[in-house]
Amino acid sequence: FTIANFLLAPRILRIYFDLRGAGVGHDCYARVYKNGSPFGTERVETGDTWVTYWEELEFDSSDTLELWAKTPDGPTYWGLVRNFRAAGEHSYFFNEVASNV
Repeated sequence: FTIANFLLAPRILRIYFDLRGAGVGHDCYARVYKNGSPFGTERVETGDTWVTYWEELEFDSSDTLELWAKTPDGPTYWGLVRNFRAAGEHSYFFNEVASNV
């Protein structure tokens, strides 16, 4: 997702997402990327309940905002991500940016 149409200047955005593993011993990893490079903190969830993560990161209008997820146990076990969203004070969002993966 390129944020050029939504952000007028460099801003701190609060990035949220929910992460869930496939159960004990079956990890799911997720991390925010900016412009194709790791940018946020890598999160890991093993349990089979949803956990919400968030962090505040700085983006400019030419940046891309991405959420990458992986599981070392695929394709037998799946990790899940939902409710990927960005919010920021003084940003120029017409609507909340959200996506379910």
